Amino acid sequence: MTEGTQYQIIDRIDVGGMAEIFRARNLDTGEIMAIKRILPVLGQQAEFVDMFVDEAAICMFLKHKNIVRVYQLGMMGDDLFLSMEYVAGINLRELLNFANHYDYHLPVSEAVLIAIQILDGLEYAHNCCDDDGEPLHIIHRDVSPPNILLGYNGDVKITDFGLVKAKTQMTKTVPGLIKGKFSYLSPEAAYGESIDIRSDIYAVGIILWEMLTSRPLYSDPVEMKILDLVRRSIVPEIGQYNSNVPPELEAIVRKGLSRTRAGRYQTAREFANDLRDFYNTIGRPKSTLGQIVTSIRPPKENDEIAKAGAELSALGPTSVSALIPLPKLENAIKEGKAAKAAHDISQKTAPSDDEKHIDDEEEFLIDLHDMQSLTEENSPKAMRAKKPELNAKKTIASPKLEKPPKEDNRPLYIAIVILIVLLLGLLVAMASFLF
Repeated sequence: MTEGTQYQIIDRIDVGGMAEIFRARNLDTGEIMAIKRILPVLGQQAEFVDMFVDEAAICMFLKHKNIVRVYQLGMMGDDLFLSMEYVAGINLRELLNFANHYDYHLPVSEAVLIAIQILDGLEYAHNCCDDDGEPLHIIHRDVSPPNILLGYNGDVKITDFGLVKAKTQMTKTVPGLIKGKFSYLSPEAAYGESIDIRSDIYAVGIILWEMLTSRPLYSDPVEMKILDLVRRSIVPEIGQYNSNVPPELEAIVRKGLSRTRAGRYQTAREFANDLRDFYNTIGRPKSTLGQIVTSIRPPKENDEIAKAGAELSALGPTSVSALIPLPKLENAIKEGKAAKAAHDISQKTAPSDDEKHIDDEEEFLIDLHDMQSLTEENSPKAMRAKKPELNAKKTIASPKLEKPPKEDNRPLYIAIVILIVLLLGLLVAMASFLF
């Protein structure tokens, strides 16, 4: 196999149930990129390997400004990886967590613009064709805040097509099997019915509702109760949580959240067009999304990235193969080449205490940047200033030492009781004999 692109791993920035994400530098171009590697423990399970290959095969066709670009599929040691566009910033879940925690309302225009760009990316994906012009019939199936990336430069990009449904995929959808985050399922998906692109459209409706209200639409500690909420599709009025949302915008959101597919927007373009018309009626205000993202999580300085890379230079460049044709990759998988776990990189690139990934349902680290340009009363900085007791940077709590379990004396007590009963019985027998 020919010599491939070389990357210098900088740090691990995220880890999920199927893969981990590293930040890396392309040593040929100097560009910062993202490396998505399948978890070593899953590298020998055919189902997960097929899903990973499906994601790569489909995403390489997707070239749109609102979709994270995937460049290569290859091997890192004996593990599968994808090299991807790196989006410096946060994901939408972090923004929504911030908004909910600090009673902050994202400006209506910003929520609308984010939704428009998500829909633009989905419209492209839904209608994407292969090199022969054949439709791929792509359905994302996991349109949710963690999979929407927001850049410091104001970019909005969809990522993680790991659960994608498409004509070319190797993994087959099992009837009745529910895939995706429960809180962002469509009613038909919650019932385990077959889905189409309108399920993705419903998910965007949920996201837009949550951006406008700063609260989750479908939430319950018990997952099965969330499914019931989604199936009933009861949507509270936005106005009771945010008086800045006009009725015409609420009507658009409600159409996107129609319980029936027929009552919903039939394409992402239709949904986006109505949102654009609304945006035009409010004067097309200039976006400040980049500043909002920066205020929620200030970017690392470039010299810090360089320092992190220098500290890992002892590992040497990580040589990975160039783009592998899928047939050749499938043969490698069959030979068991993807089975070996590679812990050396993951151990040496584990995040420090203040960089640890926090699960989507947990609180994220907040350290607001002093932005002179965000002086409005409803800016993220102002929202945090209203709660000075929360002004300290949140940290991950150290694990508490558990008290040693109390000694269980119940067997001893039972033995004593039995002994007393036997003695009493003996005394009664002796008394009967004597008298």
